Amino acid sequence: MPTLRLIFFVLVPLLVSCANIDGLYKPACIAYEGDTIKLFDGTFTWQRFTDERRVDENGELIDPFPDFPKTGSYTLDDAVLELSINDGSDYATFFPLQLGSDYYLLRQAEFDAYLANDKIADCALKRGPK
Repeated sequence: MPTLRLIFFVLVPLLVSCANIDGLYKPACIAYEGDTIKLFDGTFTWQRFTDERRVDENGELIDPFPDFPKTGSYTLDDAVLELSINDGSDYATFFPLQLGSDYYLLRQAEFDAYLANDKIADCALKRGPK
């Protein structure tokens, strides 16, 4: 376990400190539901998607994510990406990670799993080509 802490506190910040994290992040797998996050010049747009469609009693389509898209600003500090949401709701935290030429935004559980077994989650958010 001390080795993993060393990796986190020394290597991970080095991996992301020189990287420009701007771009569009989508699930790295074929997903029928998930998130996309676009980072650009200190601002973000966070959207959710699903292929599930529900209708109300009048046959009107129900918005599955009424609070999305979310927008705001972001900061990268000590290998932690913090999204400050414009609507005043709580902020969201992600852990950017660069592996070779691939860039990922990992949630806390995905990041913990990566530190434990050195494997990226199949559907982690991955930056597409610029």
